Amino acid sequence: TLGSALPMIETPVHLIGPGSGLLTLHANGSVATPRRAFFFAGDFTSSLSGLTVRGGVEATGGAMRVMNNANVAITDVRFVD
Repeated sequence: TLGSALPMIETPVHLIGPGSGLLTLHANGSVATPRRAFFFAGDFTSSLSGLTVRGGVEATGGAMRVMNNANVAITDVRFVD
């Protein structure tokens, strides 16, 4: 569970978890405290695999926001809530 927002990702990142049924990242967001799990911004390619992302609440992007030509390959990732 995140206690605060993660920093914006502005360079390639490749996060590899053990499986979506084995690892959960909880953004801990709410209407009162908006928070997303991931924010990718820049001209690069990243990847996420093998995890569940839940609890992302944000006016633009919920659990994940991708902008400014960023590309994110997603494999075995569940987005919940």
